Amino acid sequence: MPRKSQISRPRSKKRSLKGRGGNAISESADDALPGEDVSAVAAERERGKISTVPSISRRARFVAPVFKEPESNNTPAPPSKKPTTVSTPASFSKKSSASVPLISSGVAGPLGILHLPRLWQKTLLGATGRLHPAYTSAGKGFDQMVLNALGINREEFLAFIATRMPTYVDLEVWILEKRGGAIDPETIDHLNRTIAGYEHRPETRKAILDDCGVSDNGAVADALTLNNLDDWNTFYDAHIA
Repeated sequence: MPRKSQISRPRSKKRSLKGRGGNAISESADDALPGEDVSAVAAERERGKISTVPSISRRARFVAPVFKEPESNNTPAPPSKKPTTVSTPASFSKKSSASVPLISSGVAGPLGILHLPRLWQKTLLGATGRLHPAYTSAGKGFDQMVLNALGINREEFLAFIATRMPTYVDLEVWILEKRGGAIDPETIDHLNRTIAGYEHRPETRKAILDDCGVSDNGAVADALTLNNLDDWNTFYDAHIA
């Protein structure tokens, strides 16, 4: 933005006056106060009634601001602001120490066996002491159903998980070895249909839906969806709320 002194003004009509000592003085409308007659001001100046040097009050409104130069070029720069950091609440770190298994029972790996990836995740978390206390490493529901269908002893399975800490693919390779290199497709199909069609008892369904704030109107009946809702609600309470 230009400074006041640099703003162009319409050129006013000037007339040459003679001041004391015979020096020529430039007179313009800028020397008159608002409402004053320019010619009257000029005439009074000729008679010596008004000083030929404009008063401070007449010129003050046109004086450009004066900027003070810095005393030294070595003036230290102001300290820069430190970047803002967001501290993690202590309560959050405490809540996030135990993990909620979020792999759904409806998920299958390369072998096509439902719930096996979830069983692998839960038992790994249990073996490392990081499983949320609301869960068991290998329970009596879908966990035992999968182990029974595959013909694998529960204690042997848990020992393999604890000692080998396998990836999921490693677990499937181990299961194939235990099964002689192959699993009957009908066995897998029967197991999957049993898991997908399983329904909880009415009191279990109602308890899960009540905890999640969902009305028990019969719209959600299958165990897979109910278990997912339960997992998501437990995760939120444990890690977010």
